[in-house]
Amino acid sequence: MLANRTRALTLAITLGFAGGSCAVAHAPSRNGDSSNLWEKMDDSGKFGYILGFSNASENYQMVLRAEREGCNEETKAHMTAFLEDNPISHTTLARMKSLVDEVYEDPRNRGINLVFAMQIAGLRVAGRPQSEIERQLQQMRQLTTKP
Repeated sequence: MLANRTRALTLAITLGFAGGSCAVAHAPSRNGDSSNLWEKMDDSGKFGYILGFSNASENYQMVLRAEREGCNEETKAHMTAFLEDNPISHTTLARMKSLVDEVYEDPRNRGINLVFAMQIAGLRVAGRPQSEIERQLQQMRQLTTKP
């Protein structure tokens, strides 16, 4: 059950990286106490989570490669760009852990879903502009404050 939920969340976030998809995917907007979950994990738990997230992302990349041919040109281009510049595959587990830790160090990010925190870490690894990262964080914060 948890593995299926993790795969579904990873799929939704990966599609966010890709900028769209041929199918519609919805990620849950809330995860009650994600930062608390992260804070409660020891380092081996955090590294295990990151490794699992990374493995799921790599598995989904195989799906993207197979499915992108059936998509429109714009979506196909987004998928190709994602596959060529997947930030998670360009860094270490220690760096990802450090970046997720940084996300949750800001009290405004306490309620952000752990999968979304991984997305922010990926944006930082990819060298995305701080303005883009702040825009994403603001959207994520809004999701955590909605009733």
